[in-house]
Amino acid sequence: MTIVGRNIDGKNAAPEMIFRNYSLMLKAHMNTLYDRIGGHDGISKLLRHFYADVRQDPLIGPIFNAQIKDWKSHLEIIASFWEALIGGPRSYSRPMPMRHARLPLLAEHFERWLFLWQANCRAQLPADAAQEMIHLAGHIGHRLRIILGISTVPASKTAEN
Repeated sequence: MTIVGRNIDGKNAAPEMIFRNYSLMLKAHMNTLYDRIGGHDGISKLLRHFYADVRQDPLIGPIFNAQIKDWKSHLEIIASFWEALIGGPRSYSRPMPMRHARLPLLAEHFERWLFLWQANCRAQLPADAAQEMIHLAGHIGHRLRIILGISTVPASKTAEN
């Protein structure tokens, strides 16, 4: 059996070129953030630790605990959300911003969430992956705050004025 690829001009590509292109494609896939944090197991571990802290937090814990009754299911849903964002399987298809619209959220809730996220990323992930996950969470939080009409100025800054 011979596997033959085609060049842009429609001519047969040499087998070594096909292998090289496949290798580059495979290498690019292996370098996704999803892969660098350990795939599904890595994101699941991060989320288990993070949400254990969230549930115990005096500021945001009551909000989460009042809304989430089945934590196992919630963690699976959140894992699929993060996996889709960081180069893993794309199985998440829910309207994430609107899930938060009915919650009594304030700027300080977002700040606390991000603080706990940063601490858990730094504790659970390699430094470069942690920084990427922190940046991504900051971007998501900022956009969600805009969508929900919650000030994007940190609460500590508004208290100073």
